Amino acid sequence: MVIPFSVLFSVFGMGVALMDLQIRLSGQVKDQIRGIHGNIKDLNGRIERVEERLSVRIDQVRNELNGHINQVSGEVKELRFPWNWWTHLAAEP
Repeated sequence: MVIPFSVLFSVFGMGVALMDLQIRLSGQVKDQIRGIHGNIKDLNGRIERVEERLSVRIDQVRNELNGHINQVSGEVKELRFPWNWWTHLAAEP
């Protein structure tokens, strides 16, 4: 069986065209991956900055709450055990 040269040439040409298409598509995919990778890096940087700001804010709120807790705790202790309770007892008849 002999394949005519024109058929062989057209099959070879199709193969080359498909390889070229594959190379171009792989280049486009690589470019898209690079773009996505850049976007991910940018998002990671933004997330890190937000985490830092939140960490600072959490510390501020924690310190503020601890101050309020200490203040209220001191007031409760004063109400339970006034420092001068013995003077009240001595003043009563």
